[in-house]
Amino acid sequence: MVNDIDKLLAMPGFSNAVGAGMPFGLDYNYDTKNFNNQFATFKNLITLPNLGMLKGPMSNSDLDFIKNSVANLNPSGDEALFIANIREIQDKYKAVLQKRADAQASQQPVVSKAVLDDLL
Repeated sequence: MVNDIDKLLAMPGFSNAVGAGMPFGLDYNYDTKNFNNQFATFKNLITLPNLGMLKGPMSNSDLDFIKNSVANLNPSGDEALFIANIREIQDKYKAVLQKRADAQASQQPVVSKAVLDDLL
């Protein structure tokens, strides 16, 4: 999931798909459509009920933050705000991964790798 955000932001269609007046501006093309499809897949993945399975290494407020942040991501709004919001989500996920690694190091029970991999 962390890498998915980097890939989304680096996609050729990003600049045409994100920003005021998008996604159906003058430059709407295959790359823009591809970004929109990948973004929709990303939103669906991260808002799945399985996100609740991260509850062990993640607080309820972190889970709520991610769910609400993803639901409020608006590619047709301000581009800088979109980037800031998606980076915030990425930072939360990085923190979850670090908590998971710390818990494994201390032998505390954590979310199974399979469940986490399914979400990422």
